[in-house]
Amino acid sequence: MGGDVVMNMVKNLEEGKNYKLFADNLFSSLNLVKQLKEKGIMYVGTVRENRLKGCKLKREKALSKEGRGAMDSKVDTDSNITVVRWYDNKKVDVISSFIGAEPVANVNRWDKKAKKKVEVHCPAVIRTYNKHMGGVDLLDSLTALSKSKIKTRRWYIYLFYHTINMIVVTSWLMCRRHCKLLQQSPVKLSDFQQLVADSLLMVERLPGRPAAGSPRLLQSSQIQERRPAIDVRLDRVDHMPMHGTRQWCKNPSCCQKSSLLCAKCNIHLCLNKERNCLRDYHTKKTL
Repeated sequence: MGGDVVMNMVKNLEEGKNYKLFADNLFSSLNLVKQLKEKGIMYVGTVRENRLKGCKLKREKALSKEGRGAMDSKVDTDSNITVVRWYDNKKVDVISSFIGAEPVANVNRWDKKAKKKVEVHCPAVIRTYNKHMGGVDLLDSLTALSKSKIKTRRWYIYLFYHTINMIVVTSWLMCRRHCKLLQQSPVKLSDFQQLVADSLLMVERLPGRPAAGSPRLLQSSQIQERRPAIDVRLDRVDHMPMHGTRQWCKNPSCCQKSSLLCAKCNIHLCLNKERNCLRDYHTKKTL
């Protein structure tokens, strides 16, 4: 079934364009790699041992005795398809139609016993797979860590929330990448999820009574401590001043106290003859 899904996805691709396809062991099989190669599509993916059609590789026990970085490989002379078994903390089988074990290079791996990173021999096909599939594996891991706790017998509801969760995690990974390019500290995933939720609840929405059926998400004291997301801060919708207790102004460039606060953002900002932090906070993208 996994192979049929892959072939259905690539059926409209133009042949002979040297496309490279990467997948995990749910889809990989020897027959699939052969079919893709006939269409001019190269393939790299982890593969389950029972799909190798009797390809004899060193057993995991033998590789473990050789230590981390041990490997074994076989090549199908008819199709030039390579299968590599590599041992790190456990064995990993990878199948490829365009790259093999060579050249072997050293990679850094964490050693629990030594409590430090050590160099381990790593075949080329493993490095190529990790380079292109690392993001997918990371997405799966982060999605599992932050999955919805909603319990339902209706499978499509779970699928809906799982899809939203994947979108948010992917957005955070992109945000983290941009922060690294700009040499900025990225926000935590949990904080990013909270910012997305706050933005969807508040952006371009007038302050006032909540909609019918809306849950009370936070206590007022908690809301005052949290600053609005940038989409909410700059939406220019009903950021009106109102009187409250005297507290520190939340504009980063100000170090004064104010008794005025934004009715929508619920944070204290200055508004007097000398300073207009209320305007600056809601108009300047960078504070």
